[in-house]
Amino acid sequence: MNPFTNSHIVLAAGKQDRWKPDENVPKVKQLCVIHNETLIDRIARQFPDPIVFTRHPEIQEHFLRCYEPEDNRVTISTLFSTRAHWREWTIILLGDVAYGRKTVKKIKAQSDTLMFYGDDAEIYAIKFHRSMREYVAHCIQNLVCHPSWEDRYGKLWNLYRFMNGINFTEHVIGPRFTKVYDCRDFDTKEEYLKYIK
Repeated sequence: MNPFTNSHIVLAAGKQDRWKPDENVPKVKQLCVIHNETLIDRIARQFPDPIVFTRHPEIQEHFLRCYEPEDNRVTISTLFSTRAHWREWTIILLGDVAYGRKTVKKIKAQSDTLMFYGDDAEIYAIKFHRSMREYVAHCIQNLVCHPSWEDRYGKLWNLYRFMNGINFTEHVIGPRFTKVYDCRDFDTKEEYLKYIK
């Protein structure tokens, strides 16, 4: 992908409420080391020249193209903050995910105009064409203005549900979803420490 016409955007602005740093893990989970490189550096190698959205100074010093989101209350509000950087093809990635080689290959090869990537429990990435930019922005705006909106609805799963007309209380995988099996995200230090053992 040409970095001048396409965007690799990494969301790394979460509050990390479940991450409890100590002497065994870094303060910011995106700086955890996996196979001799940090999670965020691994993503930058897999998806070159990323644009990183974060409020963590420890991450900001790693990248030339780093921005603070307008709103990082929830994942989709951080995603909405990236819209000025959406290009011909835009890939949205999460900074606390270890992406496997098969998933990276799938994401780069996919040519559907809008696709979510994940497994039964998690969404790890989104890719969309410029023809879908207004639709994606419109869905995010409508979701946060939804009468039943609460911050707990601000996850990527609820954006997926909203786009596909699925009730927020249902966990259904429908269209525009590619299953991947070689990714791992880390919400707690215990998950990370277990993974690296």
